[in-house]
Amino acid sequence: MTTVSARLLEVPYHLGRRGVDVGAGPERLATMVPQLGDRHRIEIDGAPACEIEGSFAVLRATATAVANVKRSGGVPLVFAGNCMTAVAACANPTTTRLGVIWLDAHGDFHTPETTHSGYLDGMALAMLTDACWYTLLRAVPGFSPISPEQVLFVGGHALDAGEGARMRAAGMTVIGGGSLKRVQAAIETLAARSDAFYVHCDLDVLDTGELTANTWARPGGMTSAALGEVLGAIAARSRIEALAFTAYDPSCDERRSGPEIVERALAAALTRAA
Repeated sequence: MTTVSARLLEVPYHLGRRGVDVGAGPERLATMVPQLGDRHRIEIDGAPACEIEGSFAVLRATATAVANVKRSGGVPLVFAGNCMTAVAACANPTTTRLGVIWLDAHGDFHTPETTHSGYLDGMALAMLTDACWYTLLRAVPGFSPISPEQVLFVGGHALDAGEGARMRAAGMTVIGGGSLKRVQAAIETLAARSDAFYVHCDLDVLDTGELTANTWARPGGMTSAALGEVLGAIAARSRIEALAFTAYDPSCDERRSGPEIVERALAAALTRAA
């Protein structure tokens, strides 16, 4: 077995605000998960005028840091508050055939035209697949939109009404996390048309019986053991170009189980057959 060389990028922001809510999670995980080695913390200058401006400032800064890691031959390991950080993690891809495996309780596939809450991070996957925010995304260095057909979405158990249907209609593969064999088969199918994967893990994909990752977490999610099996299957099948863990709010984690779960998940994702 060999361990993949990863460099940690800590993105301690939530909607452009530093260290609040899920923005407090990256630093907590980076401090408590051992043996991560060198890490780089993303910082933006000044106080943004609004959450949209601040969020895209974070994406631009993170994309630049991701590019530096990729140029050095390393794998960006991103601990971020928001799921929209995926836009930056996938920037400057080393292949035109990048597949995305997205593990999340929520679809994150809203646009300004479909959202009822107005929550910007609920548009993260729509941003990555170029369904909205076109002009601001073009200012993110190296932004490279992903075709929905290149997305495998796993573990959703809190999708909004109609969201799953819209994701499938766009061309995504959308499956629950209950059947490992089904997920493995979907990974194999995606790998056949991909040279590498971006792996995105919103920690509220996990069942609240093990981890309440944030205020949006709901019962009925994956176990941490199932998450480890999925990540291990991914690592065994293809190269991981970038890996992200997002949406961890330490104030919601009464058991303080988040860091240990992430540590085990990392061991599964970053270890592969020699």
